[in-house]
Amino acid sequence: MSGAEVEPVPREFAAGGAALAEFALGLTASSTLEELERAFVPRFGRLMTAPMYGFYALDPEGAQIAHNVAVNVSDVFVARYVRAMEHDMLLARSRETGRAVYNLGMMPEPEWEESRVYRDAYSTHRMRHVVEVPIVAGDEIVGALHCAAHEGDRNFTDGDLRLTEAVAGVL
Repeated sequence: MSGAEVEPVPREFAAGGAALAEFALGLTASSTLEELERAFVPRFGRLMTAPMYGFYALDPEGAQIAHNVAVNVSDVFVARYVRAMEHDMLLARSRETGRAVYNLGMMPEPEWEESRVYRDAYSTHRMRHVVEVPIVAGDEIVGALHCAAHEGDRNFTDGDLRLTEAVAGVL
């Protein structure tokens, strides 16, 4: 370097980068869904600052959920969501685009709260902010990653969406 001064890396940024690397290593070292769950559960919510989150793996035919990981949501929500999946526009859009989809990026909050999938499932925990990301292997959708919050001021950013896509790519 030719005398240029370099700003020191803030401690919070360095700690965050180390935590992200540790998280990624834990996910990539997993060889079963149970190991993946153990690596995922304690870290993803803190990474995203999302109180409700999880992922699921579809059965080999891609028709039903074979393994579900759900943090801070009830069994009632999971049962309602499984029944409501067929009319979940977030799931449909994420599968169609292969990208992370944020509900409030698709529609205003009042429209979300009037949607059938919100009334049938997401309202169970007042999920105002929801991100859905497909998990893809090759060119096949094998599951989904999701996170949610009910706080009115928790908006998921473009950076959050890119981070969820990166995590889904490792799952």
